[in-house]
Amino acid sequence: MSDTLEELYLERLSFIEERCRDTPEYNAASDEYDAARAALRQTLNKRQRRLLLRVEDAQAALCDCTAAAAFAGGWRLRARLAASAGL
Repeated sequence: MSDTLEELYLERLSFIEERCRDTPEYNAASDEYDAARAALRQTLNKRQRRLLLRVEDAQAALCDCTAAAAFAGGWRLRARLAASAGL
């Protein structure tokens, strides 16, 4: 299950790194991601839900940035977040 969470997380982070949020493309991808996350959440046990919440909290912190340029340290941050989430 952690591979699926990691894949969803990395896909979302990569998209944010490439584009500013609040574009039609971002909103469509975000809606697709949210639907996949909701479906995944239905299959998770308590520990896995906590892990997903930690990843989502990290994503929310990243989304506070307004431009893709703010993610210059993205690879280092990605590694730190994945390690702290146990991925």
